[in-house]
Amino acid sequence: LQQEKDKLLAEGWEQTEINNGQLPSCYNFIPKKSKIDNYLEVQVGGGTDVAIKVMNMETNKCVRYVFINSGSNYKIRNLPEGTFYLKIAYGKDWFSKVQNEQCVGKFLRNSMYEKGDDTMDFNLKYTSDGYKIPSFQLRLDVIATNTINTFSSQNISETDFNQ
Repeated sequence: LQQEKDKLLAEGWEQTEINNGQLPSCYNFIPKKSKIDNYLEVQVGGGTDVAIKVMNMETNKCVRYVFINSGSNYKIRNLPEGTFYLKIAYGKDWFSKVQNEQCVGKFLRNSMYEKGDDTMDFNLKYTSDGYKIPSFQLRLDVIATNTINTFSSQNISETDFNQ
């Protein structure tokens, strides 16, 4: 493990300790926020840390990018109206590097990357007496490389995750 860390550090990667929350905007996204009091609550089990990209279905652009430590919950709040899918990275030991003027990130240990098949519709739902604000909950964990998720997904490469 130490040899692999040393190799990444020699290639310009930095090991980054990150608290729950939004990653810096150099990660190839401009955070999009709204005044709508909605959220995507993510509960992460003890087996892995996760990095989640909330991707706009129409544009395939990232609107939010968050890091959530193992064994914790985080609410991604005030998402703009739209329909979204997720790109998720699982693992331990987050490393980042500036490449082609953009930050890229990856996990050194137990890494796995996937793209969600499920979509989340964050558009307001208008009713006869006003509107409803949609919010979602998601549980994620990895136990010995078996994902235990409440949504359907397909594996993608680290490169696809960072796009």
